[in-house]
Amino acid sequence: MRVAICFFGITRNLQNQTLRAFETKLFAPCAKLDPHFVRFGHFNLPRQISNPRSKERELALSLDDYRRIGCDESAATPQEEVDEQIDLASFQKHGDPWGDGFTSTRNLLRQYYSLEQVTRLLQQSKETFDVVIYSRADVLYRRRLTIPAVAQGVIYTPGFARWGGLNDRFALGDQPAMVKYGLRGKSALEYVETTGRPLHAEQFLHWYADQQGLRNQDLDVRFWRVRADGRIAPLDGHLRVLYTVYGYLQRFARRHRRP
Repeated sequence: MRVAICFFGITRNLQNQTLRAFETKLFAPCAKLDPHFVRFGHFNLPRQISNPRSKERELALSLDDYRRIGCDESAATPQEEVDEQIDLASFQKHGDPWGDGFTSTRNLLRQYYSLEQVTRLLQQSKETFDVVIYSRADVLYRRRLTIPAVAQGVIYTPGFARWGGLNDRFALGDQPAMVKYGLRGKSALEYVETTGRPLHAEQFLHWYADQQGLRNQDLDVRFWRVRADGRIAPLDGHLRVLYTVYGYLQRFARRHRRP
């Protein structure tokens, strides 16, 4: 069996515990299935982070931090160059779902750029993989990943933090499905123009999966987002129980919704 991991986004000053968790809870299960599993990565490189929503204020970042992940194939793009490639104005007229002056919307478009670039690296490798895993680079894994026997055309996403759609921080599946997953940013403008809704990460992923004929299954994977100063995102840490209960209630409501 061939396995690939695709990292995307920013590393947010990788903490030692984060790297250890990658090694023991993500890399080790992959190596058990494929001792020669391949790591791809694309990373956006901001010099600092200022994000009111995550309460990160002018925090400096190491520009070579991503190298510590040890990707076999990787690329990195300065954030100012990424910003030249995104069209924020086209999304602003459809509303700001986070109410933070479109800071989170801009960050989401930056993430889609990174997703596309790492997917291009995967495609350019000309290799064929049975399982492809996509992961944000700024998360702390709390449980060893169990990789299921993947079904064709299914994306496996975390059962928590769905927020009315699908968790967009991690996914795995067969290679054709995951290439579609990684290229979804190209359909973001179609989503807002077709639905009239603002660009919402989880809800857009759910819509896009339907449009692409991709089925979804929940995956029992646990991780926390780690901020640039080492803090755990509040909804991932001490409020995680409420987080999980909310997810269960969402799934219950969907299953019992009247047709």
